[in-house]
Amino acid sequence: MRKISFLNANHIDEQVNVSTTIAIYKEFNNLLLINLGDPYPNSPLILVFRGDAIAIGDKLKTETGMKIIVLGKLVNYNGKAEIEITKANQILPQPTTN
Repeated sequence: MRKISFLNANHIDEQVNVSTTIAIYKEFNNLLLINLGDPYPNSPLILVFRGDAIAIGDKLKTETGMKIIVLGKLVNYNGKAEIEITKANQILPQPTTN
């Protein structure tokens, strides 16, 4: 898994480890999107939750500004970077530094 500090086209289709913050969420029928870094449409990364995985994302909806580490395969969907979340262990709290 590759740890990256910024996203670009070179990372598409790679397993990545990204440190970021929760910006905002949007709900649809059977779909939850959480924008990371900045609100839509400027978000550099979107987390996608479908079906049963929506329960994982529901716990993050009230955590705007929370720093997290996201693990998963980075894909390009209509020009936006996304990681689909299927397991709770793909999202970790980012350790705080003193």
